[in-house]
Amino acid sequence: MSDTDTEVHPTRTQPRRRAEAPANFSWLAMAKDSFRSPVGIVAVLLITVQAIWRGTSVAGGFFTQDDYLMLRRAADEPLDLAHLAAPHAGEFSPIGNLVFWATTRVAGIDWGAVTLVVVVLQAVAAVLMWVVLTQILADRWVKLPLLAVALFTPLTLGTTMWWSLASTHLPTVVLLLLGVSALLANLRRGWQPGVGVGTVCLLLVLVCSDRSLALPFLAFVVVAAMLPDEEAGVGARLWGAATRYAKTWLLLVVALVARVIVGVGREGSGYGWNNSFSDVKYVLEQYVRQGVSGLLGGPWGGTMNSTVLEPEENWPLAVAAALCLLLLVPIVRSLRHPVVLVAGVGLVVNFLLGGVVLLLTKEGLTAMGMVSRFVADVVPVVVVIVALALRKTLVPAELRRVVVASPVAVALGLTVAVTVSAGVTTRVMVPELDNSDDRSYVDYIRSGLELDPRIVLLDGPVPEGIMSALFGKDATVSTVVGLLPQQPTFDMPSEVLRIVDGAGILREVNVDMAVSSKPAPPGDCGWAVTGARSTIPMREEVPDGDHVMEIAYLSGGDTYAEVQAGDSTVRIPIRSGVHEVTLPVKSSFSEVTFVLEDPAQTVCVATLVAGAPGAAPLPDMP
Repeated sequence: MSDTDTEVHPTRTQPRRRAEAPANFSWLAMAKDSFRSPVGIVAVLLITVQAIWRGTSVAGGFFTQDDYLMLRRAADEPLDLAHLAAPHAGEFSPIGNLVFWATTRVAGIDWGAVTLVVVVLQAVAAVLMWVVLTQILADRWVKLPLLAVALFTPLTLGTTMWWSLASTHLPTVVLLLLGVSALLANLRRGWQPGVGVGTVCLLLVLVCSDRSLALPFLAFVVVAAMLPDEEAGVGARLWGAATRYAKTWLLLVVALVARVIVGVGREGSGYGWNNSFSDVKYVLEQYVRQGVSGLLGGPWGGTMNSTVLEPEENWPLAVAAALCLLLLVPIVRSLRHPVVLVAGVGLVVNFLLGGVVLLLTKEGLTAMGMVSRFVADVVPVVVVIVALALRKTLVPAELRRVVVASPVAVALGLTVAVTVSAGVTTRVMVPELDNSDDRSYVDYIRSGLELDPRIVLLDGPVPEGIMSALFGKDATVSTVVGLLPQQPTFDMPSEVLRIVDGAGILREVNVDMAVSSKPAPPGDCGWAVTGARSTIPMREEVPDGDHVMEIAYLSGGDTYAEVQAGDSTVRIPIRSGVHEVTLPVKSSFSEVTFVLEDPAQTVCVATLVAGAPGAAPLPDMP
């Protein structure tokens, strides 16, 4: 057997010249045909399982951290160049900003809509992965475990459950696979639009995120390995790939240079070199540890750090590395074949390029978080390159009898093993990625607003787990819940001003470290506010800062009053009867001036105190 592939039926020798596209060739028809074989039917089952499994996990999640800032920005800003170029979870991602903006404008702060978008994009990526695998391996059953790796690896779990990451990761995978598939359709089937479609998609990959810069190199590897001349050597394949789509590669190189220049020049750039060798070592170490174990469904246990499951011991990495080496043995033994060698070199070069990208884009992001984002995007690259190598991999004599006799059983067995392995790790990770604290926090606020629509919220900081203090003044209640359909208002004078505690419960506002007004003149009215202008002096000056002022008054009629406290001026409604209104103040002041809209009215101010806002104790439950 001179050229035994990984399956019983090796592919037929392809003609050496580019095939002419049939007059009725359709990429969509080709994509549909990839699912009409027995192995295609099983692929449909796997994609459905992923949609339900991952969809259920995503549906149980919620917004967190960067999501809130980008939600507010998407709601407040038009879709212009400034918005597209704004930082997206610390990266330059016009595509991510576009997806986020469109979803927010349609659905607002609705996690159900996000879940739908994620599931749809995920399904499109899964279908495209199967189409590309079919273009490479025809109807061989070895495609099935490769598809299982792409669908279920825990490496992509965090980047699908967190919306700010999913809005960059999933479009990246979709565009990359669509670009590769289009070029393959042109290369192997003569589909003329494939060059244009592929080039545009690969160019768009470059603006998906900072970490996507090396991903289009996959297309060159695929073209080199899939040239119609099956007898071509390595040099001929590389030269043929370079010349056949020279315009595409030139455009990509020019776009890459421009992309890096734009990325380096923008404010808050994520580009920069690490400060020491230990930083470099740490980045590369995480690159290997996360990638090797994650591709096999590991590490099966450990503690969560952001979106990464870190094993507490070294055995998961050792086991994963051993299994990877075992699975790579047939490929390594087949490196004499030009196709396998091109794929192998492509895998190594992708690994090296990935390391360079990681080292250059670490600045401003933790190494752990950046690596986890990058390896998620690299998963389809690894799967496709391994598929390329398997086209001409020789089955070892020790395994040939089993593989040749039962290719379906072997493929199904590996698929089940990968799925179960990924399921073990997924079960550990999902409870830590569902952002249940964020959901509970927002739900408590939503419920409080529904109970009394008159409530005004006092804006202020939120817990670190909701939005990190690294967001500065943007990490506020208004950023987190400003888009709720209850349309909350903030920092306005109100008789039902509420402060949000750390759990999201709306509580009455206490005035702590209170400074009261000076004693009122003798009489029954307290401080009588009447005429064009009245001033109430404070016992001492209230300093600058986030304070509240509480005014208890009696009025015989309705009007409005302009309240001046230092540099702050607020217009408040005055209603007939006894009332108590609370309003935020920022500047320092030693007296409060009232200007009534109806000077003929008299408002009796019984108490006036100002101080730091605090949450009143919750009422005792009966």
